[in-house]
Amino acid sequence: MPAMEKPASQPPPPWSPWVKAESLTRCWLYWLPVTQFPSRQQERAWIRAFLYMLFQNLAGEKLIPQSFIEMTHIHRFCQDEFIQCSLDLQPVFSFSRTPWAPMPAVISPEETDQIRSGEKPFVLSNYTDGYCYWIPKYDQKPFLDRFLGYGGVTILFPGPDPNTVAPPLRISPGVRNSPHFKEIFAMGDPEAELNKALLLKHKFLGATKKLFGRGWEDRVEYRGLLFVLPRLRSSDFFSLEADVLANLFDASPLYFAESPPDRGMLLASNRSLDEMIGAIVAALKQEGIHFPLEERYGQQS
Repeated sequence: MPAMEKPASQPPPPWSPWVKAESLTRCWLYWLPVTQFPSRQQERAWIRAFLYMLFQNLAGEKLIPQSFIEMTHIHRFCQDEFIQCSLDLQPVFSFSRTPWAPMPAVISPEETDQIRSGEKPFVLSNYTDGYCYWIPKYDQKPFLDRFLGYGGVTILFPGPDPNTVAPPLRISPGVRNSPHFKEIFAMGDPEAELNKALLLKHKFLGATKKLFGRGWEDRVEYRGLLFVLPRLRSSDFFSLEADVLANLFDASPLYFAESPPDRGMLLASNRSLDEMIGAIVAALKQEGIHFPLEERYGQQS
């Protein structure tokens, strides 16, 4: 049981079923347990409902939730589904990193020979650690509806960037409905494509590359990366250098991750989320949406 968990005999705080790391003073960190990864459908449904309400609460701050998924989890649990959705998702490939892991290495010639000769079986998921995809969409719900719960999702919450504000794009109904342009519009909405293209210029991408690509600057692979995704465990929020943590929250004031090493979900912020989490949990209960593990963890109100 993770160290952040409190004894069941204590009365639950308003932010329950999330558990707060009370001893952490450099930021705010909350943990939510799951039974396993891939997680149960009831657990997925609750965390999705929580996240979607969190997105609504943060809309006034103009934060832009952006989802990422680890390639390892795709190949282990949902490869076919991800491939079938890839045209709609338009994922962007890059590296992820736990502090301060080496850059993912290519297969050595010796290992390649062993695989070719049959001495060693080729298992793709053995060679995908440290690779991830970004889903560059303003609406993250279609992606999270399908892929949250496998244990590989991270969500960053960058703020507004003037470079990503699209100019007004007015396309008349006549043009949209014209048979001459039918095939063009079937390929994608021009406004959505423009928004995605501008999202690729968001400053948070370069900020993550600079922060978590540290030590990789001389590698040719680094030059081609758009971002480097921080893949953090609960212990990292205690041990990361203060300036790295501060700059992470400058680029993304909130950080959410499915964390198999922690056997649950992590939600971190540069400010207290006690009231916001408490209000969301209360609203979910009013709608009859209860956390499936409340009784097990002694957090039922």
